[in-house]
Amino acid sequence: MRNGFLALICVFGLGGCATLPRSAPPTSGDAAVIAAAINHLVADLRRSDGVPAGAVRYDARVVRSRPLPPDARGVTSIVYDLTVERGRAEAAAVRALARAEAGNLDEARVCPSESLRTCTLREAVAVFATGDPVASGESVQVIVKAMWLSNLVKQPVQDGVFLVTLQPRGNGWEAVSTRTLVIS
Repeated sequence: MRNGFLALICVFGLGGCATLPRSAPPTSGDAAVIAAAINHLVADLRRSDGVPAGAVRYDARVVRSRPLPPDARGVTSIVYDLTVERGRAEAAAVRALARAEAGNLDEARVCPSESLRTCTLREAVAVFATGDPVASGESVQVIVKAMWLSNLVKQPVQDGVFLVTLQPRGNGWEAVSTRTLVIS
């Protein structure tokens, strides 16, 4: 990964913000990093939240973080927007490596009534979108926005944003840590 612009990533509850070098435009190696982050989260969510076997979907739009203006108490929040779509070749490579189908986070949740208990995901057990990989020393970090089926009866569809840190291992990438940025 080549370093370029600077990206500001804020992790609440962990001491504030850190400035990390943002990777240059995505390369073919970025698909492997992104897929490794998704595969790690799928396995983690299956263990922790009981995500069942089934189709995983990948939304090719890029997740970007941006701060909101401070509220009345002076607290600044970060939102994670879905922006431009990745190129077809890169999106296809991510889907192949993550064993995922094409998906759309905005259209994934289906709720037949106003009760959260009735919600499910459209033809999937989980849907993911990611930011561009960001180099941080020997590691690479990827922001992953996710929606998944959980074993919670009161709210069976969960949403979250995670920061996955990966390091090169052999011919691939291995997740070494995951931080929860947002759960809703």
